[in-house]
Amino acid sequence: MSITPAFLKLDLYCKGIRIAPDCFPEDHHGRPITRTRAGLGSGLELVLPGDLWTNVPVVEDFAKVSPYELVREDERFFVTHPHHSKVEVRLSPRPNWYEAKTSSGKRMDRVGTLQGTYLGVYPSAVCEYWTESPKVNCKFCSVGLNLGDKDAGEKTVEDIMEVIHAAREESGITYVDFNTGHYEGDTYLDILEPILKRVKSETDLLIGVQTPPHHDLSWYDRLQEMGVNRVSFCFEIFDPRTFEEVCPGKHREYGLKRYLDAIEYCVGLTKNMTWKNPWVVNGEIIAGLEPPESS
Repeated sequence: MSITPAFLKLDLYCKGIRIAPDCFPEDHHGRPITRTRAGLGSGLELVLPGDLWTNVPVVEDFAKVSPYELVREDERFFVTHPHHSKVEVRLSPRPNWYEAKTSSGKRMDRVGTLQGTYLGVYPSAVCEYWTESPKVNCKFCSVGLNLGDKDAGEKTVEDIMEVIHAAREESGITYVDFNTGHYEGDTYLDILEPILKRVKSETDLLIGVQTPPHHDLSWYDRLQEMGVNRVSFCFEIFDPRTFEEVCPGKHREYGLKRYLDAIEYCVGLTKNMTWKNPWVVNGEIIAGLEPPESS
């Protein structure tokens, strides 16, 4: 039985994939499987039929028993399933700039992560929920596990701009997304401001920002004026009781209502957007952490 690329993409998200020993992407000029703090997946980068780019779970426990397997026949790659026809896929190519270094000596793939035409950057220190004792990080989160491993710590504006220019020139990126955690004093947008202004002054890229909801909502008017095109709020869970249990730091510092209020406020700014400067607002949840009726 054959399956559509769209169904395959969804099912791979849910079930992950096993990788045959001769198929690891690093051995075939594909993108390495890494876990970074850029708000992106840590799985296998594949291109499905119809040029559907996707990131497939491979390191999680459920992926180890997946019915899907990536296999190789000569230099061609296929996704197989015991009850479906095999599907030919491509490994996402590894950009040459991944191995290059910035002027300060940081490897560029430790500064930004590429997925399709999207560059994700986590520009500052690890979320402070991870540095408290006891920790109050979200229980599903792994960003604090990656510092000093696959992701550089502090990144200068110059580091980030060098990577953006390299990714734009070599990989044709159209969008760059900046992701931060919580910092005492709501400093996350102050950290991003000089970077955002540099990106807009030197490129025509679309820009997204994903941070906690700032207590001063007028910041979002300023972000729009700077040329930011997307603001995203990861409130994760609609159910208030589950939110408090799973996201103790977010519950203490902001509360679910502040996330939803920030989304509502930013939606009101869509009246100011133009075709040259689009403005998109979204909230993100993690499916499966709460009863379906809550989501």
